[in-house]
Amino acid sequence: MFRSRHHRATALIACLTALTFTGACSGTGPASSPAPAKSGGGSVAAETGAAVKANLAVPAAFTAPGPALTNVASVRGKKLLYIPISLQIPSFQSVLQAMQEATGKVGMTVEGCDGKFNPAGVATCVNQALANKVDGVVLDNVPLGMAGQGIAQLQKAGIPILVGQQEAQPGDAKLAYLATGGDELIADMADWVSVDAGGAAKVLVVQQSDSPQQIAYVTNGLMPRFAKSCPGCEVEVISVSSAQLSKLGTEVSTALLKKPDIKYIVSEFDANVGYILQGLKNSPNGDKVKIVSVIGDIASLQRVKNGQQAYDAIASYRWAGWALTDQVLRMLTGAAPLQRAVGPIRAFDASNIGSVTVAPASFDDESLWGGDTYSKIYLGLWGAA
Repeated sequence: MFRSRHHRATALIACLTALTFTGACSGTGPASSPAPAKSGGGSVAAETGAAVKANLAVPAAFTAPGPALTNVASVRGKKLLYIPISLQIPSFQSVLQAMQEATGKVGMTVEGCDGKFNPAGVATCVNQALANKVDGVVLDNVPLGMAGQGIAQLQKAGIPILVGQQEAQPGDAKLAYLATGGDELIADMADWVSVDAGGAAKVLVVQQSDSPQQIAYVTNGLMPRFAKSCPGCEVEVISVSSAQLSKLGTEVSTALLKKPDIKYIVSEFDANVGYILQGLKNSPNGDKVKIVSVIGDIASLQRVKNGQQAYDAIASYRWAGWALTDQVLRMLTGAAPLQRAVGPIRAFDASNIGSVTVAPASFDDESLWGGDTYSKIYLGLWGAA
């Protein structure tokens, strides 16, 4: 029951964070490490290969995302409300815990409120913020259309609002945004396919269509990257909404019947891979297709390890909590808000999955990314080291 809800819920999300599944999905589909450039049909630019190599490596040490803050002592005693699209998703619970840890370092507190995937849930959380007279609200992966009236209410009450996991855009002390690299994470899949395929392949892209942001990740990010890094690739896109996920397997098998020489299926989000695997089971050529997806969790990494998924990329949930806290502090202390911050991100395929332990502890201690290299940087920016 939880797992089915888990999949449906994720279809609403466009973000760097993802779900923690209860176990790996079954299915077929070989994994491989990137192959060298091949002659005939396509070519791979040197910078594309270098980018893929860098993404597979342990990330470089974190660097300060912006200038140091002053007057951080003025936030002591202030309280925040964190409203994710759903607190039933473990990744958002991890973000909340990290925010509680980070805000505690400067004398603030933060509580969480479950957006429950719908406008009514978000509205309830906004009412909670108003009733408790909080000093700031953080919306995480909440589509702006879902919170439109709530944003107006909060602004009228003079409560600053941070909107996380949205497009990078200017903000101020009352309303700011923070992009955290989800667009690049998705676009980078095209680079890996190009290197692995030698610059030429037939590719099926599964695009989520529940929000403009999800569509933009593919139309404005992934597709232009394919055109640039894999000029010999023929790319077809199928769109799926949360209400249509149960039919995704059938759509995948139908696409493979029409074009049996499809070699890669690129999914915008890992949450859809289970449905894709089901479609591959029902396809004669399914065992020859490589699955490429991002926003990974334990199940995703386990699929890579078991050869069920060719590529996955993951970001640190804990870092996201610290990044959101840093942005709130900038708003509350009068500093210019950032537009973008990118933390520890790493890609995995058959070439490096054996170098890490696929277990919850690897997320907790952040060994997947080479450990915590950012919290001391943030504390230094806040004068709380």
